[in-house]
Amino acid sequence: MYLILFFLLLAVIFIVLLLEEPLTVTFLIDTDNEDARVLIKWLDPFFNARVKMVNYRPFLSIYIFKLKVYSKAVKSRKKQGKSKGKGISIIRSLYLQDSYANMYYNLGDPFLTAVTDGALLISGTYLSKMEINQIPDFYPDHAYIYFEGGTEIDLVKSWIRYNHAKENQKVKRREEYGSVQFSR
Repeated sequence: MYLILFFLLLAVIFIVLLLEEPLTVTFLIDTDNEDARVLIKWLDPFFNARVKMVNYRPFLSIYIFKLKVYSKAVKSRKKQGKSKGKGISIIRSLYLQDSYANMYYNLGDPFLTAVTDGALLISGTYLSKMEINQIPDFYPDHAYIYFEGGTEIDLVKSWIRYNHAKENQKVKRREEYGSVQFSR
């Protein structure tokens, strides 16, 4: 009896933590060191995932309590049928908060660097919920791009948004194509 109550208490604590703690995603692109990484953390010592480029292929490592559970190269698959547009709808339904991007770059030519700086400043005005810091380097000694960014994803609100979008898509499809009604 106490064992069942203990597991029930653990399940309730897990659900409360799921509701409260956001998923933290950080990414890095460094052309000087040819490095690209994505770090995903949730309840920091509990769950960590890392995607790193090894020999121009993404390599996924998953850690639970800093113990490596899964480590393998990610294979791309062909999208078929209904799953074709699923990735876009998942990305659109993400509830992001505390997003930031830091960019350090030199494109080799001061004019090209200045034009890129202006274009990024203009595009940054359309991203009001994201903090963008850019530090262009106008000295043409060598070309590089160092880009780091991150965000927090609220899992519960994202899941609610995704389910709501999926329901709206079903209703919209039903209204467009009609439904079959059988008479008796």
